[in-house]
Amino acid sequence: MVAWCTIQTKLGFTSRIVITFQGFNFWQTQMCREKRINLPPLVSIKGGRYSLTRVGNKKFKENDLSSRIRDAGNLRGILWVDENKEEYVVVWFFLIRSIKYLAFWKNGNSHYSVISTYIGLRTELQGVFDMVLHGYNLYVLTTGKYIRLVDLSGREGFNDVSADKGLIPMWSSSEKENTLNITVTRSGEVLLVQTILDETSYRTFQIYKKDPV
Repeated sequence: MVAWCTIQTKLGFTSRIVITFQGFNFWQTQMCREKRINLPPLVSIKGGRYSLTRVGNKKFKENDLSSRIRDAGNLRGILWVDENKEEYVVVWFFLIRSIKYLAFWKNGNSHYSVISTYIGLRTELQGVFDMVLHGYNLYVLTTGKYIRLVDLSGREGFNDVSADKGLIPMWSSSEKENTLNITVTRSGEVLLVQTILDETSYRTFQIYKKDPV
């Protein structure tokens, strides 16, 4: 079983990686170098109302209100790497129409922790449209086009910074929106990148950032 993932390094380098679930290990191939990172099994999730049970070679049952079966082929994730300190953060989820849970792991932890994307959150903070890791900060573009900031640096669990310091509203005014993605610069500035494809297949990009206060 394999799943694709996006890797982000401290230097801003981005590439594709492969996660294999045969033995639940992770191989990172970057700049012609290969490194193996041992990950805990997916069923080691702790915290919250969400857990997984393996029900087959490529199947997992979600233990929440739905109890639905998920295929490992729909597993996606993002990885942040600090090569100097050899620190890693992995965030994964099942790619479905409505992503209700995220799970994350840091090197040194023995299990994954759960981040709910709906339960206990205000409407503006609910859902996942896109997300990006910048160090231990997870920026989630919600379905309402707001930025949710989650701090993963603590020893246990996470800190929902956006719930404490207010929302960061960011949106596009164009009605011809095709895709909208979130990114973070090396200096830590959060940007939204909108890609527009018109009738002539001409592609344009619009970049939005939060006005300084």
